Amino acid sequence: MRSRLPASVAAVSLLATLVASPAAATTPVVAAALTDDSDSNVISFVNEDADANDTSGDAFAVVRRPDDDATTPWAILDDSLTIFPGDEQGIVDETDTAPFLAAVDTDTDATATWALDVSGVTGPLFVNVDLAAMGDFEASDVMEVRAAVDGGDAIIATATIDEAGSRTYTLADGDSFVLNDPANVGSEPSVPLTADFTTVSLPVPAGDTLAVTVVANLNSGGETFAARNIVVTAEALGPVVATAPPPPPPATCTTADEDLTLISEVQGSNPDPDARWDSPLDRQEVTIRGVVTLADDDLDGYFVQEEPVDDDGDPTTSEGLFVFDRRELPVEGQTVELTGTVTAFFGLTQLSFPDTEVCATELVTIAPTSLQLPLDRQGRENLEGMLVTNGQDLQVTGLFTAYRFGELGLALDGPLIQPTSVFAPGDDAAALADDNADRLLKVNDRNEAFGQWNPYPWERFDEGLSAGDTFPAGRVVGALGYSFGDFKIEPVDNEVGDPSARIFFPESDDTDVRQPAPALADGNDVVAFNVLNYFNDFDGRGARNADQFADQTAKIVDAITAMDAAVLGLVELENDYGDHYDDDPGTVPSVQTLVGALNDATAPGTYDWVVPDEDILIDGGLGPDAIAQGLIYQPAKAEPVGPAATFDIDALLSGDSDNNRWPLAQTFKLDGEFIEVVVNHFKSKGSPCTDTAGPGFAFGDDVGSDLTGNCNLTRVYAAERLVEWVAGGATGFPTNDTLLVGDFNAYEEEAPIETLVEAGFTDLVEELGNDAFTYKFDGRFGRLDYAFASPSLLPKVTDAAVWQANSREPVGFLYYNDPIDLTAYASSDHDPVIVSLVSDGVNGADGRGQGKARGRR
Repeated sequence: MRSRLPASVAAVSLLATLVASPAAATTPVVAAALTDDSDSNVISFVNEDADANDTSGDAFAVVRRPDDDATTPWAILDDSLTIFPGDEQGIVDETDTAPFLAAVDTDTDATATWALDVSGVTGPLFVNVDLAAMGDFEASDVMEVRAAVDGGDAIIATATIDEAGSRTYTLADGDSFVLNDPANVGSEPSVPLTADFTTVSLPVPAGDTLAVTVVANLNSGGETFAARNIVVTAEALGPVVATAPPPPPPATCTTADEDLTLISEVQGSNPDPDARWDSPLDRQEVTIRGVVTLADDDLDGYFVQEEPVDDDGDPTTSEGLFVFDRRELPVEGQTVELTGTVTAFFGLTQLSFPDTEVCATELVTIAPTSLQLPLDRQGRENLEGMLVTNGQDLQVTGLFTAYRFGELGLALDGPLIQPTSVFAPGDDAAALADDNADRLLKVNDRNEAFGQWNPYPWERFDEGLSAGDTFPAGRVVGALGYSFGDFKIEPVDNEVGDPSARIFFPESDDTDVRQPAPALADGNDVVAFNVLNYFNDFDGRGARNADQFADQTAKIVDAITAMDAAVLGLVELENDYGDHYDDDPGTVPSVQTLVGALNDATAPGTYDWVVPDEDILIDGGLGPDAIAQGLIYQPAKAEPVGPAATFDIDALLSGDSDNNRWPLAQTFKLDGEFIEVVVNHFKSKGSPCTDTAGPGFAFGDDVGSDLTGNCNLTRVYAAERLVEWVAGGATGFPTNDTLLVGDFNAYEEEAPIETLVEAGFTDLVEELGNDAFTYKFDGRFGRLDYAFASPSLLPKVTDAAVWQANSREPVGFLYYNDPIDLTAYASSDHDPVIVSLVSDGVNGADGRGQGKARGRR
């Protein structure tokens, strides 16, 4: 029968028992939660459905009401005294202001969990909880208290429903009513759940952390469940209720083996590596059973792999499969049974939105298959969808973020070399291109690249990552997917399985550390440096705002001052020389802005720039292109002689006017010699030239090539015109000592470079600088940046070097990606080329035979 306790007693009945009883001396409180201001040793509290609670009581709510609060779910309260006359069927008196947890009419399991610190106790413990419930319950209603020590299996005290029984409740005014289907906690013995809070006790072993969880799922009208005063002691404070471990899950995934299709049968075996390969079961409905190896929202699905016992042992058939499904993802390691139609999505075999059943089995760990390079497309097809790991030490070769794909490229014996840096376009270069593809392994970042850049799209990636760093065998683990025409490892999360074996954002071995700027023995006299769209007006090219421009400037200034060169030929400056002549002090050429920053970083007058005469400009620019070349120098080391010169290098071309950028030439007195420095920037490999014609080729002839890129004929034409211009005296000063520098957009064995060499110019980096690369593209490295010496100048050159401050860096350090630092590294996407001269012509390349064998750094 229901009784009414005064609020001061009812609110703290269990704690009062501890204080008042003789057991208090021997039953100290180890931990307590949800009490009247007496909580202790509470680590955390999680109410999983708190946001769903409203006045209808859809989830658990922790309630502590003042006398005038009318917001608590109605069925929990007895408000018969003042607030809601006639509401006499709740649990908690309206004068009761102590906290309690309550739920009414939950649609799903409402769950609230306390983590309690119970360390330091050697013997067994009891979880004592005050519980109350009222209503006509149904067999589907759930009320439980769970207790788990140190993450172990929970024991559960369950409220069972007596559908044949009834219980009479007496109200405060003496009236009574009968509720059918009452609930009792535990069994043999059990404790009735009534509208009065009653203490029950659950035995638990000793440990460090105790998790106490209260669960309710009350899916019909008006049932109420409440709990308060969770107190952990060494002795039971109430009846000890019977508990049990969680019941085993019901049998699932019962499809007979003969009705299942093996994943290897879905993938099939393709004997023709050149043929398009779809599944032999394409468009057929199948039922498969497999283990989830990788599940990620960014994938819009997950990968499954055949259960180990059903692996067919055939290396030509894959055991893995992708499942395209944006619904709730299964857990990695779960076994699932899937029924759906086999399709191919741009070459990736998959099931789409299949009927899914998660099998009630233990989590399964799939050992990754060792992927050995070199491996052709057929070999990768045989592993499609499977969990794999790199079977060999691999080097970083691809830092693809410049194209916002965010992929990491690893290669056997990398970094990879551009084929036409080694061989002239032809069969040997094509063979090297095929070998590069077989030695390259891409690791996908999924969608990270589109939201993060600093310093690399993967936020947790090794910040010291650069091309040439080594990933030891077994460092990368993931499912082998296929997208955008390439097989890519989709790396697994390091929180799954063995963290030492599965690393999502792996650290590389920093085997290729940053190098300082070269300091050549006879001084750094001339530098060629592509400064990657240095624009001071933020009009859509280069820096987008003042902050980005400040970062870009700081990095370029650090690079230039570190090289301390007498003369620098710059490429990809804004073509805004007209700003020097517009009588507007608010607009100055970008090159002038850079020189000002250099002098601020060093001393006034340390650097100056070559000002082209206005009469050689067209529409205020050095040619029609948006970018142009520039020359800066240190007056203490070099002296310009005569005016600068340029010419319309594309004058004989028809069609597109934006082809090769006009060169800029200036004679300098340098180390006692008069040297003509010509800065160049030939047409890029990426833009089309189908609308360009010239001497020896017609419209449509200058099409792209897998080996040379686009516009090869346009660049050959530019090389021929440049040779003619220099031979005729580019600056008009009587000297044959010419140095051609800049970005020629052609690799070493391509026709534009051969044209210059055949005209008598010497590639100084090949001759004296070990032929080092200066640029990366698509995971392959080669040289686009050069310094060519005329025959008369060559004996006066003592050394040449490339400073690989940029090509090895991830573009996540570039100015527009909020760089980690403002140093010279990743100040551009091209490496600078440095040349050293002597004035007497002795000890040069001819004088001491200093040419080096071809090689790669």
